[in-house]
Amino acid sequence: REGFPSLLTEEAILPEGTGGYATGPFSIADCAWAPTLRRLVDMELQLGDYPKIQLWIEQLLSRPAWQRSKGPDLTPRPWIEAS
Repeated sequence: REGFPSLLTEEAILPEGTGGYATGPFSIADCAWAPTLRRLVDMELQLGDYPKIQLWIEQLLSRPAWQRSKGPDLTPRPWIEAS
C-alpha cells in the first residue's frame, strides 16, 4: 500500500459502517469530493487496497442527483499546436 499516500489517509479517516459517505450521513463533504472521486474512476486507478474509498465512490456516484448533474463524459483533447 505504497502507491497513493493521500488515499491511505482518506481510507484511514473514513468512518466504518456509514453507508459509504465521508462523515456518516450524506453531507457537503461528499459533494466537495465527488469530482475528485469521479476522476479516480476516469483514471481507472486500481483501488482494491482501499475498500472504504471504493464503497464511497459507488455510493456517491450512483446517487440520482450526481447522475443528473455530472454533465457529459469528458475526453482529453489533443493539444492544439500554434501555427
